[in-house]
Amino acid sequence: MLEKDIENLIATYPEEFFPGEGFKLIGQQFLIEGKRIDILFEDKFGRKVIVEIKRGILTREAAGQIAEYNGLLREKEKNNFFELILCANVIPKERKLFLEVHLQISW
Repeated sequence: MLEKDIENLIATYPEEFFPGEGFKLIGQQFLIEGKRIDILFEDKFGRKVIVEIKRGILTREAAGQIAEYNGLLREKEKNNFFELILCANVIPKERKLFLEVHLQISW
């Protein structure tokens, strides 16, 4: 399955992947400052949810990409709360630690 196929499934059926969260699709390949976020949802509390999908092993570059998207949205919408969801086949332990410490992503 391609990364785009996974993205389309999650965007089309968010309740199947994230039951009870009340996700509403804001956009796929959501453009901000020339960068594209895979999926942007709004949850039942009005918070923005960034979903980034990576097929295979999460690379250093991909971890930085997610951090950049988070920063771009937080800078643009300073009064909003954002959550990050990262979907990857394998996330090495050192990248998990980076994401936990710097982006407050929990597992």
